[in-house]
Amino acid sequence: MSIECGNDELLARSVAAHFEGYSFATTEGLRSTCSTGIITDGDRNRWTIICPSGLSASGISTEEDAHQMTIAGRHLYERLHSSPPFRYAIAGVETEEFRSFTELKQMDASLYSRLNGLVMFVEIWERLGRPSGFVEFRADYLWRPYLGESLPSR
Repeated sequence: MSIECGNDELLARSVAAHFEGYSFATTEGLRSTCSTGIITDGDRNRWTIICPSGLSASGISTEEDAHQMTIAGRHLYERLHSSPPFRYAIAGVETEEFRSFTELKQMDASLYSRLNGLVMFVEIWERLGRPSGFVEFRADYLWRPYLGESLPSR
């Protein structure tokens, strides 16, 4: 999961602390524990990156990979419900530096329909022209509901 926190490094650190060490079961007998990091994008905004352990490091190549990553995604979104404030977030394979805020503002509005799982602070959603398909995630946040992961089309 990648969580954009604006230019506030302390906020990014508090979001990271919220996820660091968070543990959940992906299958019976298999637990995943989250590690976190903070990066800065080209706009000088801070991102908290959350990486659950025990998942495929090379993407989704089997139905089992997709199943485990979907379970992990659902747990990460559940944890995000109680996270400190952030501007926007998304879970998925290779979401590190998902989109800078500048890129998000310049993106064609029709592309939001492909971003299931994107969570935005309501003021960001308004600044982006109120793209359609977003519903309440938690107080002051909207999202395009997460549908899970699947094998890539071949």
